[in-house]
Amino acid sequence: MAPSAAPPRRPREDVIGDVRGRTDVGRLDAILGGLAFDAVFVPQGRKWLVTARDASGRLVRAAVVADEK
Repeated sequence: MAPSAAPPRRPREDVIGDVRGRTDVGRLDAILGGLAFDAVFVPQGRKWLVTARDASGRLVRAAVVADEK
């Protein structure tokens, strides 16, 4: 299997948990009354794109996270 086609090394939930646990994201979560998180694996770069949206669906934070354990 080519490296770009390899499955992610980390579970989606763990990657979201890393971003959710950041101080700046925690503050936004408290101020905005809850955020909805999503994570998409980008195999070409072996990275995750994690997004956080407020209750109205507005993107309030995006983070690129390496797929490393």
